Amino acid sequence: MLISIIVPVFNGDKFIKTCLDSVYSESNSNFEYIIVNDGSTDDTGDILREFKDTHDNVYIITQKNQGLSVARNSGLKVAKGDWMYFVDSDDFLDSGFIEYIYSSIREIPNDIKLLSLPVAEINRGTKKILQNPIISTTITTEEFAKLLIQGKRQFGVWSFVFKKEFLDEIDLLFLPGKICEDQYFVPIALTNTSFIYCLSSNGNFFYNYSFNPKSITRSKRTNDKIKQQYEAEQTRNKIFYNNFSELSTIIRNNMLTVDFGALRGFYKLNNVIMVRKLKMKIRKENSIASLIFDYKLLIKYIFSQMPFMLKIFDR
Repeated sequence: MLISIIVPVFNGDKFIKTCLDSVYSESNSNFEYIIVNDGSTDDTGDILREFKDTHDNVYIITQKNQGLSVARNSGLKVAKGDWMYFVDSDDFLDSGFIEYIYSSIREIPNDIKLLSLPVAEINRGTKKILQNPIISTTITTEEFAKLLIQGKRQFGVWSFVFKKEFLDEIDLLFLPGKICEDQYFVPIALTNTSFIYCLSSNGNFFYNYSFNPKSITRSKRTNDKIKQQYEAEQTRNKIFYNNFSELSTIIRNNMLTVDFGALRGFYKLNNVIMVRKLKMKIRKENSIASLIFDYKLLIKYIFSQMPFMLKIFDR
């Protein structure tokens, strides 16, 4: 059995060595490491060549800059492993985590096609646990989708391990040219299988997500970024809504949250057309009953956002 670890990188000379050192296993030849250099213009290429020269089972793909989705797809197309694991180049794994994943995969039933991994966030040297079940267990993908919608699980593909045969069967690749690309990829994977294995860290092993305020989604907001994020989150919710009927109420409430989030973003950018369009959509699709169904949402947008709400509904 083989795990293909796919690491796309663009101008990552400040952190790629730390990432690769954390994922590389000296003692296990059942891994292959596919690093996709997506048109880097810094010293990333030199670091990757040196790493390849001193480590086994390392493969470098060098291509012109085409974005994260295309870089991940390039890795998928050449990967030979039974399982696919995506790692972002500015993140890192706890020591022994990759071996822990490997040993866990060997013990799970053959019909499992997805694993969810324990994740921690690293922000200014502080480690915060984002997801970690008490014990490793198998749950339905519908149960897992509920946790995702509630914000109790992560959408990033780096928090999953995917069976390659499964991805090939459903012909699943990343959509080029999109931000929030995981919001498309993960729901399609979840709705094409019935169960997911949720791996516990046993208190020791985590994927360490590095909080980056300069990331594409967190850097200066533009109309295009807000629009793309809105479209991705709405598409995600529609996929879940069409496949998990028991979650219809919670999904509708999340759709409302997404509408308000985009409304607030467009208002801050003074995009009058999109503000009016979203106001009409909210009024049309959500009665007073649906607005107050989730009282937490009502409180959030009336009290914590009171100045914003008063101004926006006067416009």
